[in-house]
Amino acid sequence: MEKIQSENGYDIALFNSGRIEHLAVKEGQAISKNMLIARLYSPKLKSKVVEQEATLSAALAAAEEAHNELQRVTNLHAKSLASLAKLDQAKKSAKIAKDTVTQMRAQLTKANNELDEFSIYAPQDGVIATLYAREGQFVPSENPIVKFAEAGRHKVEYWVPEKDAVKLDIGQTVSILVPTLNKHVQGIVSEKAIPTIKGPSLFKVSVLIKSPADRLLGLTAQFHIPSSNKQVYRINANAVRFMPNGNPYMLDTAKNLFHIELIGTRGEDLLFTVTKNVDDIKFDTSPEPTINTNLMAALEDNNDK
Repeated sequence: MEKIQSENGYDIALFNSGRIEHLAVKEGQAISKNMLIARLYSPKLKSKVVEQEATLSAALAAAEEAHNELQRVTNLHAKSLASLAKLDQAKKSAKIAKDTVTQMRAQLTKANNELDEFSIYAPQDGVIATLYAREGQFVPSENPIVKFAEAGRHKVEYWVPEKDAVKLDIGQTVSILVPTLNKHVQGIVSEKAIPTIKGPSLFKVSVLIKSPADRLLGLTAQFHIPSSNKQVYRINANAVRFMPNGNPYMLDTAKNLFHIELIGTRGEDLLFTVTKNVDDIKFDTSPEPTINTNLMAALEDNNDK
């Protein structure tokens, strides 16, 4: 059994260090794109934003006043009650006021962008998987503050023995059981990573869940693969030998032969099934070259019994 996770989950950090002034989310909370997650304490930048906001407000008021004055002078000029020079001056003043507003907006945007470098916003709709730091805590630059899980696509990763992994194809639809909800959900095999040279012969199989819901994140999911109901045994790898055709077998201490089916590994041991019960049988685990009785002799001994 493994945990359901987001297909795209990642840590988010800032390039600036500082104390967390405001933490706007909790673990497990669903959030929307562009929502504020956290902000570091930065009094100078915050003051700069407030100052630029005030400057922009003043510029907007001045621009509105200049526009109203231009309208008034234009009406007077149409009635020959204002000179052309006065109209030109009103137009010039209105343009200067409008340009000032544009400049103040740009400066405010720049100040906000600088402040945003001390803030984290949700890159997509998703869920806060983990909070690595809390409000008031100092966070060094590039240290992750939150683990974010994107909404919409969930996956589960399983370690599957090779005998079962070969039955699974990329794109194959499989059934996943979520015990907590007592519910089966459909999934698609998206990846099947081959085992490393060293270590157990287990394939890492990734299953994408169709039509996921955010409430599934973090829940345990079972992946059932039809397999043999035979007893599974574990034994030292030295006990397993191979016939010329590659079929595995073992010899007990009396040199009786047992045909087996290998199904996986556990460390340096092998897992196998066999058609008969071998609970009380002691197998020969000496390296094959030291066995005095060869395979043909063992076969002949078995045929004589």
